[in-house]
Amino acid sequence: MKIVAISLLSFAMMGLLVPSALGEVFINDEKFYPFSIEYPSGWHIALEDSVTREGVMIDKDKTGRNGITIWLWQDIVDDPNAADYQVFEFMKDVGKIGCQEMSYELDYAKCKRYAVYHTTSWEVDGFRAFTIFEKYNWLPNGEDPLFPESVRGDFAMQGTGTFVLVGNDAWVIGTANDVEEFDELETMEIIQSFKLKDVERKP
Repeated sequence: MKIVAISLLSFAMMGLLVPSALGEVFINDEKFYPFSIEYPSGWHIALEDSVTREGVMIDKDKTGRNGITIWLWQDIVDDPNAADYQVFEFMKDVGKIGCQEMSYELDYAKCKRYAVYHTTSWEVDGFRAFTIFEKYNWLPNGEDPLFPESVRGDFAMQGTGTFVLVGNDAWVIGTANDVEEFDELETMEIIQSFKLKDVERKP
């Protein structure tokens, strides 16, 4: 696996609450690549960039701490048949490095005390998928222009980072929450709703 100095955290400072109903975003544009994912109604798309750049951010409360982010890392996987433990070690390294390298200048926040407390391998839309469960402290400076209700502080966070492996690419689905709002069952259901269009599924 290649090691890159970009974190799941640097894109995934968004999280999930128990949805009262589910809405759906479907991105089917050449610059975005076709995918759909279900998310709680009442949330809004805070960022809709190419998935190979900043990705798609779906925000719950305009604080930047609760929601979900989806993006694509191309050619990040050297061996699509790598053992589960190799994928998880790579993901843990990426999360740790990303937390250490966050800055107010680039990310409007810092991160500390990053830890992975659980992992699971499963299947999403017919593809191998790997999810790590993370805890960390999130220190925004309250100046992120995407999130008008962001405030300065030190927030205990809990979330997930998921790799969905498609050949040598990894679709990344990141979630984050204020720790008291984290709901594992609802989070996993929303991740599992992720669907790709016109992509060959290999056994």
